[in-house]
Amino acid sequence: IAIALALLSKSNATVLLATAGILVASAACSTLIRHKSQRWRRPFGDLVILSGVTGLGFALSFAVRLYYYLHGSINNWFISNVNSLGGSLRVPVDVKSFLPLDIPTFLTQPWLETGNDATGRSNFWNYLMRSSLSGEFQFPGKMHRVLAILMGVVLFALCVSALHRLAQGLTQRQAKTLHVQRPWLLLTFLWIASVAALRVKAPFACSNDFRYVLPVIVPATLYWVGCGPFTKILMALMTLLSVVFFVAL
Repeated sequence: IAIALALLSKSNATVLLATAGILVASAACSTLIRHKSQRWRRPFGDLVILSGVTGLGFALSFAVRLYYYLHGSINNWFISNVNSLGGSLRVPVDVKSFLPLDIPTFLTQPWLETGNDATGRSNFWNYLMRSSLSGEFQFPGKMHRVLAILMGVVLFALCVSALHRLAQGLTQRQAKTLHVQRPWLLLTFLWIASVAALRVKAPFACSNDFRYVLPVIVPATLYWVGCGPFTKILMALMTLLSVVFFVAL
């Protein structure tokens, strides 16, 4: 019900629907494989209920957008403001713009500009990660510039730590922990994937803005907490840097 209501208010709630669907469906399949004909009714019943309730919310959400589009209230049934974005904001959609992260630019450029390629705006990961720290704004003073660069270094280290722990889980060294953290991993991956899909649909620099996936902070934080003491130290350092950055404005 919560997911169905979320779909009526925000289209990126589709990520919640996809995550819940994957988890419930995998539980149903696992029960069927392990117990064959026994005890399969409840998980499959859960799947049917989930599909019915969230499917209704998704259908109503789509119908509302389509209604306003057909009546001229919005310019695009998928993204309401896509036709109002200027051509100067367009960015390429190719493998180079998605892979890999432009590490030198990310670690040396403290601010992001939607119209300046030198700040890394054309790289999907650069835009997403840097906008998560300071948005699309510049702040005066050498101290804030240094703090912004340091926050970028810490964020990069957190991402490397998360990928390292994920690799360990995939190689069976942390398989049990990885299984428990599936919800947070799925939410994190699918929310980021939704922004990548948005960039393909609307290839504008601002389509990579972190505000589109702001809820990803919750599952990403929960996953990082389970990645060991070093990651917790990095999270504490990020908190300290953020507090100093914004209090000193």
